[in-house]
Amino acid sequence: MKDKSHRYAITATAICFLAMGVMMLDRLSINFLMPILAPQLGLTNTDIGMLNSVFSVAWAVSAFFVAGWSDKLGYRKRILVPCLIGTGVFMAAGVICSTVTELLVVRTICGIFAGPLGALLYAIVADASLEGTFGRNVGIVNAGIGAIGATIGPIFITQLAAQYSWQNTFLVASIPTFVIVVAVILWIKEVEPKVVDAAVEQTSGNVYKDVMKFKNVPFCVIMNVLAIIGYMTVMIFAPMYLVNVAKLSVQDMGWVTSAMGVLYVVFGIATTKLSDNFGRKPVMFVCIVLSLLGPLAMYLAPGSMLATWMYVVFAGFVPAVAPFVMTIIPMESVPVRLIATSMVVAQASGDLISGAIWPIIAGKIADAAGLPFMMLVVVILMASSLVFGYFLDESNPKFRNPAKF
Repeated sequence: MKDKSHRYAITATAICFLAMGVMMLDRLSINFLMPILAPQLGLTNTDIGMLNSVFSVAWAVSAFFVAGWSDKLGYRKRILVPCLIGTGVFMAAGVICSTVTELLVVRTICGIFAGPLGALLYAIVADASLEGTFGRNVGIVNAGIGAIGATIGPIFITQLAAQYSWQNTFLVASIPTFVIVVAVILWIKEVEPKVVDAAVEQTSGNVYKDVMKFKNVPFCVIMNVLAIIGYMTVMIFAPMYLVNVAKLSVQDMGWVTSAMGVLYVVFGIATTKLSDNFGRKPVMFVCIVLSLLGPLAMYLAPGSMLATWMYVVFAGFVPAVAPFVMTIIPMESVPVRLIATSMVVAQASGDLISGAIWPIIAGKIADAAGLPFMMLVVVILMASSLVFGYFLDESNPKFRNPAKF
């Protein structure tokens, strides 16, 4: 977009912030309902993993193809709107489900529509951002996950569930998605197709092949897989841990998870803003180290008040790593014509492995080794990402071509 304005940058960032949060609410709501839903349907941890897995497979495959298609066509808004509508419709369709099979079908279709949303939203933010503000704006948009998905979401979903059935909770929780549809239609501008079309002519014709030629992208893919596995492990099993190990009520679990989400919002904005000033790599490394503390306490002192407080204070750093390796670093490491593809390659790889394959494996591990052990798994995963992070090149335009951190 040739003519960028401060006002539009603020508007686009704010709408994308809300859209990202609502998208994650749609994805995570089933996990907040699990303490109620699982006993009624007789679900095992393996079943819980399967419900997350089918959503993630659909999410990743859809994102992979639709984001590349968006880069080739140059359109964002006209693809975003139908994806949002489909997500809302099939989130609401949970109201007609009464068996695990019906839930699997509905969640799969919902994942197909929701998958491309992240790449499209970040591409809109990249197009709208003024010079030197991309990292901060990504942090703000990503904070929507914490503010809405992980803070308001647990309270909203668990309080609804206390008043209504879990089926009706899905129906009511879909309403914010349709509000976002209206906001996007009214206030988000479409990218000019002719600008992207001219750039596409310079590619090999295969955006996925082109994007992997940039060194940072494959390393970000590996790190994102590890980070998203860690994040999904926390989001899938922490609610069950807090209820079954820490002996909190379902409503108290919602408040505790929301408190963690508040700090995640702060961490997500602060770390990305600091990376605008001090570079992506050093800030990201500190973030990863701090992400180890909460899950480690939950493993070493299961069910204790100390472990619960450590979860609240430090678990928010686990998802705060994702904006660096899934969005900021890969998108800054490639030409504008490949930004949506660069983000979605990292996202789709993370979702296919961590969201599709991993929940099934993790469910079996949790059934065999217990919920506290899953927190140790998070520590190992996040610590492993430090090794691969060493090989990244700094992507912040202010600090490019530095020595390895």
